Amino acid sequence: MSSPLPGNSLEFELDEVDATHRGCHRFVPRHPGELAIEISDPIYVEVEEDDLWCEGINLRTKQRGIFPTAYATDLSILDDGLFRKFLTRLFKKILFKYYKLLIVNLTYLISKGYCDL
Repeated sequence: MSSPLPGNSLEFELDEVDATHRGCHRFVPRHPGELAIEISDPIYVEVEEDDLWCEGINLRTKQRGIFPTAYATDLSILDDGLFRKFLTRLFKKILFKYYKLLIVNLTYLISKGYCDL
């Protein structure tokens, strides 16, 4: 299980720390020293190891421990312009697809006399 952070001074400092990651999957600790994570938990990652485990602090629970890298999303990718462009393109494609479908359906309904604009 995760251990609580020692002392009030560290907890006060945590209020000033921004999350570097967000929980994207629920992680249930199975061994001492592992950090419990729920979806969308703010996490401050102190160390990312080569073995795909991180050491960090769950800012919601104020617990410190280790967890698999795959259970948290790095928030720095949201600052990346490429990610924003990707989301914009994806949204436009989805919007265009459904817009075309709407036009086709409206045209059909109007041609059959079910809809009057």
